[in-house]
Amino acid sequence: MEKLKLKEWKDPKRVVPYDTGKVKIGLLYVPPPPPMSHDEEVIQAALLGEPVRSRIPWKWLGGVVFVVSVFLTSVRCAR
Repeated sequence: MEKLKLKEWKDPKRVVPYDTGKVKIGLLYVPPPPPMSHDEEVIQAALLGEPVRSRIPWKWLGGVVFVVSVFLTSVRCAR
């Protein structure tokens, strides 16, 4: 097995293949890209001519509806 240089060993983006002597395993492996941010999705959709998906904060909206309904129920029961 060949020795790795220190720079190659410390670089987390570089995937060093496992060398069995005859075959290098993982030579063509490319790690998946990181997930896209909302801005990147909007730019990509605009470039591809697709409609832009809106991101409504459903959890936040559901929490507000729940708090308002509990508040209105408690006010109604207090009368």
